[in-house]
Formats: sequence, structure tokens, C-alpha cells
Amino acid sequence: MQSAVKTILGVVVFAAAFIGAYMLTSGPSKDRTREKQEDATVVKTASRTERFHVEGMTCDGCANGIKRKLEEVHGVIAAKVSFPDKEAKVQLTADGPSADAVMSIIKEAGYKVELASDQTGERVEIFHVEGMTCDGCANGIKKKLETIEGILTADVSFEKKQAKVRLASDGPTAAKVAEIITAEGYKVDKEQVAPAESEHESHNGGE
Repeated sequence: MQSAVKTILGVVVFAAAFIGAYMLTSGPSKDRTREKQEDATVVKTASRTERFHVEGMTCDGCANGIKRKLEEVHGVIAAKVSFPDKEAKVQLTADGPSADAVMSIIKEAGYKVELASDQTGERVEIFHVEGMTCDGCANGIKKKLETIEGILTADVSFEKKQAKVRLASDGPTAAKVAEIITAEGYKVDKEQVAPAESEHESHNGGE
């Protein structure tokens, strides 16, 4: 009788241990897998990629130096820099640094840089904005604009009272962008709305 009881108790203890081990390895693991999948989805849906033509690199060490410098910057997910191709491909979070800011970083490292030639179909619109009282206002306009389909980046400066908006070739018109800013409670002097002839001219003469 005692032997039978011991056997039953042994089976119960083994079953409990097996169930506990399964719960520990199965449930949380699935949760962690699901979390990783969700994180990956966020990265895919909330990132953008900018491509730049870089002059002045003399070896792979130069390319690696630019890569390290860029990847130290908050909002830069990854940077792939090629010395043979004279190219930097930079993946950024949706609210990461603008193309202008990335180019400034590369220029500060001692290289010449411009947007890759296949991105010249994009256009830049510059707006004079009245009513901002602080950098928070500028950031609010930037965030609102960058939620709009067809708007690639928006650089908004409280000090300059200016919004520089980079759009896809089929993005919203300047008038539509002005409407969006106006709807946020600011005045846009439409006489100051001036499309840059090209992204390259904007970087050199639109400031």
C-alpha cells in the first residue's frame, strides 16, 4: 500500500514539474518572440533611408570612420558607407536627423557630400512661418508635417521662422503644406513660399 502511494505521489510530482517547466519555457518564450516581432515591425514601418554621394574618401578606413560617426548619432539606426561607390546609405528613425543634418555630420568629418543623384527628383519647399514662440512649436510643426504621405523630412527653425520641407516628386503641393501649417495655428506668408530648384541648390543657397 505504501509503495503504491509513493508511486502515485512520484507521478504527481513529476507531472507538476513537467507542467511548470513547459509554462516557463513556452509562455514567456512566445511572448518574447512576439515582442521581438513587434519591435521589428516598428523598425520597418517607422524608418526611412537616405542616400548620399560622398567625395574625399581615400580608403575603406575613411568609410568606416564615417560609418562609426553616423551611428553614434541618436536617430541613426544603421549606416552603410562604401569607399569604392563613394556612397553612404543611412537608415534613420522617422523622427531621426534630417538629410541636411546627416550631411552636416559628414562634412564635419572632412568630406564633401550631396544627396545621391537618383534622389534629385525630390523637391524642397521653403516657408516663412509666423507665430512660433519656442523650439517646441517648431518641433510640433515638424512632427505634424512628417506624418503626411509624400513629405520626406521637415526642418523647422524657430529662430529663422522657417520651415524647409523635402517632398517626394508626387508629394503634396506647397499650398497644401501651407494649409497644414496654418491648421496648426500658425501664419504662413505665401509670398515667402519658394520652391528650391533642386535639393543641391537648397543646401547651398536656401539657408
